[in-house]
Amino acid sequence: MTALELAGLLKDYGPWGLLALALLAISYLQRRYDAVTEKYQRNLEALVEKLAVTVERNNVTNAAVTAALESRTGIFERLHEAVEQAKAETRTLITDLKTHGVTNDQWTREKLDMAVARIETILERIDDLRREVGK
Repeated sequence: MTALELAGLLKDYGPWGLLALALLAISYLQRRYDAVTEKYQRNLEALVEKLAVTVERNNVTNAAVTAALESRTGIFERLHEAVEQAKAETRTLITDLKTHGVTNDQWTREKLDMAVARIETILERIDDLRREVGK
C-alpha cells in the first residue's frame, strides 16, 4: 500500500479502522512466518535424524574395524610367538645334533644352518607384516 492509500483508509475508517487493517496484515505475516519456520524446523529435524543415523552407523563400522584390527594384530602376535618357539626348539635340536655325533657330517650342518637362516628370514617377514598392520 502506498502512503496515499493509507491516508484514504484513515480518512474513510478513522484510526481504528487503519489499526484493524494493520493488525490483519501483521496477523497474516505472522502466520506465514510461522508456516515457513515450521517447515524449516521439520527439515532441520529430518536432517539431524539422518545425521544421527549416519553417526551411529559410522560408530558401528569403526568398532568393527577396530575389532578386526585388534584380532589381526593378535593373530600376528600369536604367529610370531609360535615361530619364535619353533626357532628356539630348532636351535635346541641343532645343538643336540651337533653335540651328539653329527659334527663330522658337513652336509648335515649346512642343511641345519640353512634351516635356521630360513626361519630367521620368516621371522623378519612376520615382524615386517606386524609393523605394516600397526600403521
